[in-house]
Amino acid sequence: MDEREGRKIAKRLGLRVTGILGILLHAEQVDDLSSLPEVINQLREQAGFRIAPALLAEIFQENDQ
Repeated sequence: MDEREGRKIAKRLGLRVTGILGILLHAEQVDDLSSLPEVINQLREQAGFRIAPALLAEIFQENDQ
């Protein structure tokens, strides 16, 4: 299923929509994730996860601080 279509349906059903990136960011904040950039790179390489280059750069930059 197309992610956008799935989100539309979920919202129409009144479900809270949280994407994988939101889940990963939360896991990092509560120290359940050792390396956000590493996990994102694995998702990109192994699962074909797509993310906007600007957003990826922002995540990696924030992670370096």
